[in-house]
Amino acid sequence: MRADGFESVILVGMGGSSQAPMALEEFHASEGNALDFIVLDSVSPASVRAALQRVNPETTLVLAS
Repeated sequence: MRADGFESVILVGMGGSSQAPMALEEFHASEGNALDFIVLDSVSPASVRAALQRVNPETTLVLAS
């Protein structure tokens, strides 16, 4: 994905669909060249806005689970 120009991933899920990705988010934080991986476990406007402010939308892959 990095070779295709992506710099970050936002995974949108709630409840069980985001539990495993939340664990992966902490694991990826320790890797130097990993994509910025954000798990959004809420669709509240404030949470969405905060996640989007952390990334460049043009280089972010958004996954819904």
